[in-house]
Amino acid sequence: MEMNNRYVSVDRQSICMGDDCTAPNEKLLPIGEKDMLSDIFRMIKVYLPQMRDVIWAVDSGKKVIGYIIVGIDGQVQYELCIKD
Repeated sequence: MEMNNRYVSVDRQSICMGDDCTAPNEKLLPIGEKDMLSDIFRMIKVYLPQMRDVIWAVDSGKKVIGYIIVGIDGQVQYELCIKD
């Protein structure tokens, strides 16, 4: 990891019993200087298991900063709780 690069560490709780064997599920996502929170949410969506009809809460460790909402049709929406 270079000092000039910035990363966001993402992790998720287990979603099923078999998922526990891959824990911890932490991943470092590189972020650019101009990336906005909405861009980071899109990166997080790629990291998450493909599921439908689910709402993922994105927590900073101090508070929920938004939600990634996947409908039954697989369409994704992002709901931010703080400024983008």
